[in-house]
Amino acid sequence: MATKNESIELKKRWEREESKIVRPFKSADDYLRNAMFRLYADASFEPHPVIQVDSVDKQRLSPSIQLDPPPRNLEDLVGIPIKDITLLVSIEDRVLKNTMVLHNAKLAGDEASVIELGEEARECACWTGETRVHIAAVLSKSRNAAAGIAQRVGNWIAKKTFHVTRIRDNATFNIIPVDEEWFKSKGLPASTAYYVDMLSSDLNQPCESMPELVKVYMNSTIHSTLARNEDSSVTKAIIRGIYVDVAATILTIGYNNLEAESDLSPDSILGVVSKRLERETGITEARLMQYAKEGGGAQLRPVIQAEAEFTRSILGAAARRAA
Repeated sequence: MATKNESIELKKRWEREESKIVRPFKSADDYLRNAMFRLYADASFEPHPVIQVDSVDKQRLSPSIQLDPPPRNLEDLVGIPIKDITLLVSIEDRVLKNTMVLHNAKLAGDEASVIELGEEARECACWTGETRVHIAAVLSKSRNAAAGIAQRVGNWIAKKTFHVTRIRDNATFNIIPVDEEWFKSKGLPASTAYYVDMLSSDLNQPCESMPELVKVYMNSTIHSTLARNEDSSVTKAIIRGIYVDVAATILTIGYNNLEAESDLSPDSILGVVSKRLERETGITEARLMQYAKEGGGAQLRPVIQAEAEFTRSILGAAARRAA
């Protein structure tokens, strides 16, 4: 099992190298095609990539994945020894715009297996709106190989994604396209790129209310450009930047309107964002509250940038543009 940092690095390399649909080398798509997923320990495994639910019961939540064994001829199919292939499982929170790697292990065994994602999966995401569970078999280290064979670390040879969505609703925090006149009507410059709006000062509310309370209004031209290039490194960097603003605004407004720290609900919008920051950066909720109440929350943004790995995202986008 790789360390957390190694897992995240491998996941990032997979995302960076594998943004195109066209496969330039051999793959084994059938390997993960029959992978199955369940939300609760007492539920049945389902192979369907889209799982629609009225809501997710976080107290019962116990996400698990069932996999077939790797095909016996996998090495022949992809031209890579099994010892050089790693299985990654990550959870993408579409509400908070973040991804966490929860499983990273070498392929092994000739029997079906079950991967229990455990408590960490329950805590790393809101599980409201849309949550994506990604499975990928990737090359674990770069290697010299003939043309048509995966060579670079992070190249995937098989993958599958499960989408957990609310019925008739897969919203995250809303990004709403508006024209220049809309910004002017709010007393803002016509050239404004985006504006974060909180429709309530009480953010100690259930996380599923986030789409109704937290909205981002974006210049319609920028919005359409990002929509056309959703998977590009530049778009991902911009979205991370918006996430930094949204999270900082949530903490600043939320903590300044929270009567007592003991009142904070761990499953609220404010609680989920705070807990994630504490887990990823080591900055305690008490310190986050202090930052929120001092200097207009200016110290929050560097903390959130670190949690969102904003620097790495910008450098990756710049490198991709320069290549």
